[in-house]
Amino acid sequence: MLDEIDLPLAGYHVMPDWVFGDGWDTEIEFHRTLGTPYVVVALFNSKGFATAAEWMESADKLNAFAARLRAHGMTAGYHNHDMEFRVTEGHVPFELIFDRLDDDVVMQFDFGNTIRGPHQSEVPLHYLERYPARAKTVHLKEFSRTNRHALVGEGEVPWTQAFDLCETIGGTEWYIVEHDRWEGSSLAAAERSLMNLREMGK
Repeated sequence: MLDEIDLPLAGYHVMPDWVFGDGWDTEIEFHRTLGTPYVVVALFNSKGFATAAEWMESADKLNAFAARLRAHGMTAGYHNHDMEFRVTEGHVPFELIFDRLDDDVVMQFDFGNTIRGPHQSEVPLHYLERYPARAKTVHLKEFSRTNRHALVGEGEVPWTQAFDLCETIGGTEWYIVEHDRWEGSSLAAAERSLMNLREMGK
């Protein structure tokens, strides 16, 4: 279907049970067939971990996964939610992860997810500078404390600064609009998101 409509594949999300399990060969062949450039782990654990050691252990497992993908011309990545920014044993898990991951493992930075919940008051854009050229694909998810249906460009994320960092330091190749709380139809939300992006010069 992708070939028929000439649609390139930006990447693919996989769940941790695949990364930490045994079915790698079959799945790798699936992604070789698709031509998946970035195979991105959607999260390690839906509730996060209680210790810093658990975060680092998961990063080590992702490094092993990345090495297997690398041998087949594909790149691994990690997609953040909000739990990676909740301090654990005095550490920020996001830093534990990306300080430990191999340099070619993609940081799929989800802007909206970084400030969901009471633990973070603003988007920690400094991570785009701390890990340069790692944000090959990013999720343009909006966040608003007053409008849970806010589309990209309608909330609190400082998009002008975010785009500048992505394009000068982050090495970003793909902007991926993610919106999961729309009013009305999903296609109407996508159309409005596209309009908003065009108004921002994208």
